[in-house]
Amino acid sequence: MKAHITPIASALVLFIATGLAVQSSLISMEIGAWSYGYIGVFTLIVLFFHNQLIQSKNTKSFITLFLGAIAAKMFITLIYLTIALYTHKDWEMNEKLQLAMSVFIAYLVFTVVLSRAKPSQN
Repeated sequence: MKAHITPIASALVLFIATGLAVQSSLISMEIGAWSYGYIGVFTLIVLFFHNQLIQSKNTKSFITLFLGAIAAKMFITLIYLTIALYTHKDWEMNEKLQLAMSVFIAYLVFTVVLSRAKPSQN
């Protein structure tokens, strides 16, 4: 369980940062809700991939899993943004940029978390 502290702590920091951004009116409530959804979904995805990366047996399998995780995260992010923007065509450009920036920051944080995973040395 100790290995999963980093992704969970990162998710908590992102939830708090999003909440502060909504409270200080940097992003709207609706964008905040979409950001919370993205962070929640990505926390589960990163926990899964983080567990796989830690259990990798050697460097080659670690690299293969890491690159697969990055590709999966990219496609999931693309699908998430497409759904959000397609269902909210009435959003102003400012709101679209707020969502894009919040998703980018979360994506970047979770990518760093995955890159810091160390394979087990059996």
